[in-house]
Amino acid sequence: MLKQLGQRELDILLTDRQPDFKDAGQFRATRLASSSISLFATPELGARLRPGFPQSLDRQPFLTTSLNAPYINELMNWFATMRIRINVVAEVDDSALIKVFGRQGLGYFAAPTVISDEVCRQYEVECIGSIEEVRETLYAVTRARSSGNAAVTALLKARPELDDSIEKTDL
Repeated sequence: MLKQLGQRELDILLTDRQPDFKDAGQFRATRLASSSISLFATPELGARLRPGFPQSLDRQPFLTTSLNAPYINELMNWFATMRIRINVVAEVDDSALIKVFGRQGLGYFAAPTVISDEVCRQYEVECIGSIEEVRETLYAVTRARSSGNAAVTALLKARPELDDSIEKTDL
């Protein structure tokens, strides 16, 4: 998609990662929002995991999206720091499917705190804990030279409603 952006087929790309350093001169990444990560489970599993959190997560079934997602790497490091041995029972590249598995009680899963109300409502799960040290960040990647597109300009403005602790910066 970066190639399409560079060829002016796209005006903006929303992503959870910054472009590689080799593309730094061609593109500009603007942090739009950042959210801590929360962990979710069915009410039954949550009742077992909430007491003693986070140590209660040790060896419990964990559902994860792709292990190369930026926030998943941070989460894995957090688990290691907390000396929590994870038991990955499913790794799926579809975050909605992970939530469906979570709703079925197959394990606990992670999602951005900013969408926790929606996750709980839609998937009938509960938040078992939030992890402020682990964050998911949303970037808007544009060409280094402005496209002049008014919609892109409006999108690049701070959106506090998208963030639980927004820090807007150009990277």
